[in-house]
Amino acid sequence: MKSLGIILLICIMPALAKDLKAPLPERLFQAKTVYIDNQSQHADILDKAYTALKEWNRYEIVQDRSKADLIVILTVSSEIRGSYTTGSVNDSGQINATTSPTRVGYTTFVVLDPANGQTLFADTRRWHLFGSATKDAVRELRKRMEAQKP
Repeated sequence: MKSLGIILLICIMPALAKDLKAPLPERLFQAKTVYIDNQSQHADILDKAYTALKEWNRYEIVQDRSKADLIVILTVSSEIRGSYTTGSVNDSGQINATTSPTRVGYTTFVVLDPANGQTLFADTRRWHLFGSATKDAVRELRKRMEAQKP
């Protein structure tokens, strides 16, 4: 019976281990202010980060970088992931087709310590039709901080 318990424990351990998260730096918990550096060139990404951080109400968002305890840097990237073809057939049976690349967009949300430039947290999220990759990244930081609560 004892060996059955040990075997069961060995089988469960990998399932439990996958939920472990690396501890977040103390600086994230000590900080009071944040400056958002929108390097994405997209106003809507800035707006979504601003909204998500305001809704969280953990940090005061400041307009002066030199007064910030943390710097959030927003960037975007994309890659081609396949293609799609559209077309039509005219009256004489000729096929007119156009193939276009399928682009996938990503938002990267990085939190830096302005004192030393150290990355305290970083998350890259894929854009999707419903919701916001930017807000998802802020939610991930929030979830991890709330789970860790020093």
